Amino acid sequence: SMEADEWLQLLAQHPIFDNTTAGRAASTARARMVVRDTDLFVAVGREVRWISLKACKDAYVRSESKRAGLRGGDDAGKSAEARLEAVPWYRLGCEALSFDISRLAVNMSGKLLAVVGTHQVAVVVLPAATGRPTGGAFKAARAETGEQSTGVWVDCRSMLLGENAPTRRHSEAAASSARTRVVDVLWHALSTRDAHLLVLQANGAVRMFDVTEDADVPEQTLSLFDSGFTMSRAVGFCMGGTAGWARMTLYVLTNTGELFSLCPVVPKRCSLDRAWLEDLLEAAEMDVREWVAEEYEASSYIYTPPELVAARAAVRWLDQLLELDSAGSADRMLLTLPTSLLQPAAVQGPYLFQPEPVSASGYCSDSSGADSDAGQDADCDPDDACDVLHMETGMGVSLVAIAYCDAHVEVFADLEPVIGRWADAPHTRNLPVLATLASADLTVQPLAGLTKAATQPGLVGLVADPLRPGVFYALHVHGVHRMDMRGWTRLLERAVGLSSESGRSAALEQLLLALDGGQSAQAHNCVQCI
Repeated sequence: SMEADEWLQLLAQHPIFDNTTAGRAASTARARMVVRDTDLFVAVGREVRWISLKACKDAYVRSESKRAGLRGGDDAGKSAEARLEAVPWYRLGCEALSFDISRLAVNMSGKLLAVVGTHQVAVVVLPAATGRPTGGAFKAARAETGEQSTGVWVDCRSMLLGENAPTRRHSEAAASSARTRVVDVLWHALSTRDAHLLVLQANGAVRMFDVTEDADVPEQTLSLFDSGFTMSRAVGFCMGGTAGWARMTLYVLTNTGELFSLCPVVPKRCSLDRAWLEDLLEAAEMDVREWVAEEYEASSYIYTPPELVAARAAVRWLDQLLELDSAGSADRMLLTLPTSLLQPAAVQGPYLFQPEPVSASGYCSDSSGADSDAGQDADCDPDDACDVLHMETGMGVSLVAIAYCDAHVEVFADLEPVIGRWADAPHTRNLPVLATLASADLTVQPLAGLTKAATQPGLVGLVADPLRPGVFYALHVHGVHRMDMRGWTRLLERAVGLSSESGRSAALEQLLLALDGGQSAQAHNCVQCI
């Protein structure tokens, strides 16, 4: 709406975004703003700032009402800009924040905020939601002269992850991993206390911290690149959806566009649905019955298909999980897993993309000539992949989107769901497959006076729409693109669900025609962005 456009545009001029008092500004990043309900947290330089979006919109509405003569008062002559600038905002005083901030991630309960730098990760315990703050952390608020423009300091408890770990006890590899650049973080949805943070490093190491138990030593450590020298580096990761094993599946993307998965990845203290585990166990037992016919004995040697080995391992693991709460009757199980159930997951992949996506050379890839003002990141080569998103469509089909620095996004259908596999068990050499669906060009049309290179988005972040399954957004320095995949997923779901071969062929042919015609394939500019 016009009202939403206007107040958001005015909000962009609010002093909370001013970096003149924040020291050195952070590099261009894709997630330096997060929202908790109606609260907006912004990373500026080495600070985290906080304002109520509700208070900002209320101030704008009051201004419009008085301008229309609906309300009077001594301040009736105040402009909307002045009213928004007068909305109080806060600066979080955190001892652990001594580094330039590249991204923020708030946990689902809204109580903890992960703050990421180049090599450091800190966790901040957030004050309660705004409104009329009168107690708690606000009792320690340090007001300054002209606080409307400089913000009010609010002291918060904070901690650095892995900062004081006893490095002498660790191997040289672990010490090297601690110095590796941090790529991304995410909160694990199955954590009992919503306190498990996954940290991805460029060397492919994934460290899981229970921040309420030990902020120094990770609870679990996984490695994407087990051994040997590799030119690839990890650039992003995400968790799967809620169907099947997906909620325990971690997807990791490399700069070369290779996608890997690890499953199961689960916290030591976890909250699991009993019915969901029972469904997984039933499916694993069906896999055992299907593959046991392939097992045979020859010359006193028993050949067991790797698929059967994996299915039996899944049955044992799920059985042990359910046994931990065998006497319970609640639908939700709160478990503390023993070491035997926390064995490292096997790395599955790299995924095959079939058919092979359009070559990156088909897109604008001359952004290497852009200057720093164009939003390019030092680690973002035009041919590099930079982010991954796994999402469910609500129609029984899962999608995987991969963003590239040359301003395009590839979208795939996940038709072969991941199942749990463990590193200590033999597994099939067949690589998992994703079906290529679409490719979207995010190139922004150059404005007058700008070079073509200056319109390249650089780093692209992918975010799923929480209200519309099958819709996601590509965030970059020039704004937001919206992608709606629902038209394709309806056709794909219809094709997959048909029982007859002729019906599936006709549905797939209709899908191919839609792909060739570009129906529902466009990325739409989203103008309501800050």
